[in-house]
Amino acid sequence: MSAGVPGGEDLSSNPFLTVLRQNFDKLYKFVAEKQTILLLPCASSLLGVHITQVLIETHILQATHIPGHFLNVIGQGVEIRNSCVFTSFGFKEQRVCAVVQEESLYDHGNTFKVVCIDRPLQGRFESTGTVSGRGTTSRGRNSSRSGSQGSPSAAAMSTAAAVEQTVHEWFQLDQTLQKSLSRTLRRFENTYVLVAGLEDDVAYRLQEICSEAVREYVYSQLHPFLWDHLTKALSDKEAIVQRKLKSLAVSRQFFDYFQIPSALRDVNLQPPADKLKELEDLASPHEKLDCIRDSCQLIHRSVEEHTKKAARGAVQSRRPVEITADDVLGLFIGALAMSGLVQVLSHAALVDLHMSQKPSESRLAESSYFFSTFHAALSFLLHTHD
Repeated sequence: MSAGVPGGEDLSSNPFLTVLRQNFDKLYKFVAEKQTILLLPCASSLLGVHITQVLIETHILQATHIPGHFLNVIGQGVEIRNSCVFTSFGFKEQRVCAVVQEESLYDHGNTFKVVCIDRPLQGRFESTGTVSGRGTTSRGRNSSRSGSQGSPSAAAMSTAAAVEQTVHEWFQLDQTLQKSLSRTLRRFENTYVLVAGLEDDVAYRLQEICSEAVREYVYSQLHPFLWDHLTKALSDKEAIVQRKLKSLAVSRQFFDYFQIPSALRDVNLQPPADKLKELEDLASPHEKLDCIRDSCQLIHRSVEEHTKKAARGAVQSRRPVEITADDVLGLFIGALAMSGLVQVLSHAALVDLHMSQKPSESRLAESSYFFSTFHAALSFLLHTHD
């Protein structure tokens, strides 16, 4: 039974939903009883696609403490906003899927939400032509490097040379800026799909890249001044955080405290702890943000491996494995406790200051999502009793 959109796809004949119901009844019951969100690739995008259990589990979402952000049952991150679904941490490919239909299904005594999207979150698919402008497609990169007709004027060449010289001087003063900007430009070339009629969107993204480059340079030059202020202003609260971190030992008692399921208690937290320690060697807020993102991804990578093992056992026992945002948060706090990182609040404040100047859309980017985990960990350490 469904409450759908007139003129939308008939979900009863959708192959993804059909396979889920007929071949994975226990998993389908889990979707209904836990009132999850089921992402349903539209039928036209699934031509020739082999629908496996892993593919289905990738599209079953559970809510986190952050509105609009979800974890699938494999432990990968997914974001829903502006009528689009964005893949996040844990996915090999960053993909943007358009929401084409939303329905409510009733089964097993519960109502759950189904969000129909124009393509699967991962793997090959048949392009429907719905999404354009951002992300990658099944056809891969779409770019053109053909030469221009005619030559630029002398004035244009002079201006370009002056700009290039200025940027080169910046790079000589700050090699971190050069690496960051080069990485951003490569990512833009490799992932951005150029579509006729959406040039304004391209211009907006390029303007954002330019603003980010200038912002990075300013923060790197003023880092000693800002850092000295933050460490002094936050010294009292930092003492509280350090005391809490030292009291937290990654042991069975620690796992019990956060009620982390037994399937995740063998997760190796040393790699993310080592990555967090690297924050002490970084000055750029952007680099710090990337470091926090990398540490979170290391946690999720280890969680994914253990979850797959647990999921294989769950198939035999016919019980799905559940992973909550609190589990991820607890593991992150454990890694932070192991890291021995000092001036934790100052690192967070510098990144927060940097992010507050960014466009609202950028604050919802992948790295920003991971930073919210860092923020939640600090909030826990500051506002909970020993």
